[in-house]
Amino acid sequence: MIYIEKGNQESALDCYRESLRIIKMACGDNHLSIAETQDQIGTIYMTKKEHRTALSCFEDSARIKKMHLDPNDPGMKETKDKLKTCQQEIDSHVRVVSSSRLKRSI
Repeated sequence: MIYIEKGNQESALDCYRESLRIIKMACGDNHLSIAETQDQIGTIYMTKKEHRTALSCFEDSARIKKMHLDPNDPGMKETKDKLKTCQQEIDSHVRVVSSSRLKRSI
């Protein structure tokens, strides 16, 4: 978190990736802590405008949370909201790129 507060997203990503590796070794691939870490990594990718990578992180998180949490759990809702926002950003980007290509071909 300190790296994020200081604007050093790459160092934050490195720390979260290492954390993810350690949690997987200690707890297995479907531990709830992995879902929380994937949420954090996805959030960093969102701020970096790397929406497809963020989407993948949020999808992994949602898959794991589905195993452990009630569908109405606030943590599950938060991840679903992040998935929705991320998908909207991707869709918006696709529309802009398509529109730009169409204008150039006219």
